[in-house]
Amino acid sequence: MKKKYIDTNLRVDTSKDICEMSKMELVQLICKEYGGKPSSYYNTATNQSVNKFWTWNRTFRHYLDLKENFVYQDGTRTRVKLNGKPY
Repeated sequence: MKKKYIDTNLRVDTSKDICEMSKMELVQLICKEYGGKPSSYYNTATNQSVNKFWTWNRTFRHYLDLKENFVYQDGTRTRVKLNGKPY
């Protein structure tokens, strides 16, 4: 059985439709486009409950929320909208 691993180079196949991506690909996309940390979406030695919370559906909705309401520039994530309305 192949082990899954997180690609630290953050190579994401952007030719895929976002609905066809796996959770790992979505996390990589969030990290690349919005400066997130992969450890925020997976279990770590000190936090074992994260993996249960970040299901594919929640990760997908979180990505869509980031895409709609935030801008990532110069290493800083800035909110530009609140619930779809200009801030």
